[in-house]
Amino acid sequence: MALASLDGKRRVIVPRHDEIKPGTLLSIIEQAGLTKDAFTEFWDQVL
Repeated sequence: MALASLDGKRRVIVPRHDEIKPGTLLSIIEQAGLTKDAFTEFWDQVL
């Protein structure tokens, strides 16, 4: 699955698996232009 930012400047490929390996997830987070801490904070708000 490809996700794009609202401004169209970033595109990230996300695998459609039940589980994503930690290294793969970290790579996706970095490609999205986020830090691990920023993603964690966002994820905590979503849940």
